[in-house]
Amino acid sequence: MKRKMIVAAALATLAIFVLAMSLPALTTPATAAVNLPTVEYNTQDNTQEKSVESLDWWNSWFDNNTKSFFTSMFMFNFSQGFVSGNFTHKALANSKFGLNFARLVEFNDTNNNQCYDNGTDNILKEYNLVTDVSWNKLTIELGPLIQPVPPIFEYIKISVEGTEKTGAFNIAFGILLYFASRNVSFGNSSVTVPKLSSLKFELNITNYNWQGETPENPYSSRFLALVITLHSCLGDSLQYRYRWAEGAVVANGTSGLVPSLINNEDVSEVEFVDSWGIPVAEFSWFNGAYNSTQDPCTGKSTFSLNNETLTINIAFSYEDFSDGNIYIDPYFALLEPNYLPLILTFSAVYLAYASQAVSNLLIYGGVAAAAIVLLILGVAIVLSRRM
Repeated sequence: MKRKMIVAAALATLAIFVLAMSLPALTTPATAAVNLPTVEYNTQDNTQEKSVESLDWWNSWFDNNTKSFFTSMFMFNFSQGFVSGNFTHKALANSKFGLNFARLVEFNDTNNNQCYDNGTDNILKEYNLVTDVSWNKLTIELGPLIQPVPPIFEYIKISVEGTEKTGAFNIAFGILLYFASRNVSFGNSSVTVPKLSSLKFELNITNYNWQGETPENPYSSRFLALVITLHSCLGDSLQYRYRWAEGAVVANGTSGLVPSLINNEDVSEVEFVDSWGIPVAEFSWFNGAYNSTQDPCTGKSTFSLNNETLTINIAFSYEDFSDGNIYIDPYFALLEPNYLPLILTFSAVYLAYASQAVSNLLIYGGVAAAAIVLLILGVAIVLSRRM
């Protein structure tokens, strides 16, 4: 009888131990369930090149009636002239990104930092590029041809020309859509403008009439700043955040010097990121411009962020552009959101949590099994003694 009791106790102990070992498998589903962000993505026509029948094919990309550029990825609507407009991202519902080449500001650099500090520097003249310019000519340019049959061109360019209403300067504004990715150079630096998902802008200021020199405002400290404003929205209230390409998020109410790309002081770039930190658009520009002799002359960029509007100021010195000719070419690109790294991060966090949970269950199960073993052995010993 005593032997039977001891055998039964041992079998019960083994069964309980196996049950403890199987608890993680019973309590953790085979397919991990984790709350990931819901991502809605509307697929669009991803055709890389567009075949055309005739040279008026640009109508498929530019609507002269509505003043709109559109591709399979975005639509750019011009508003208040051609220097301002809004991008609509076709893959992100209710999104809108504003880009405005707003003003030219001639100023005396009173603190000698070669930057435009609004409220600190002495402003001599200011021009609104929408209201102070008479735009009087629009042209459309194709080329060069990169594929004869069917005809495919390297780019389509919409150009408008205007004159400041008092004759202070002339201006030509170009908007280019590339059908093949294009490297744009500034001195020894270059950036790649993506095809079909971006617009490159050319702002050519010619014959700018600098204000006269005085002892208080010498040409040695004279600068002209191009003021650019960016804004964005998703729906009616949610705003995208701004992040410099080197990684720092721009805090609201801050201002200062715009950081350059790592290992490239000639280029600055700001990204539009959503609430998950995923970039959905970018604005890139050179910290400088070409003058009339095609010399790359550097400039310094400052910023200020007030609520959803990011203001970029690029300052150009009189000493580099004394003849009043300045050639600037930034670009704006819309990006396809890549949520894979975020999903992988969530998965890794969940797996780490699940692994820790399994380890804890194994520990607790082992402790419980050991306790039960000791309990059953104690009972068995007591019963065996009574037998």
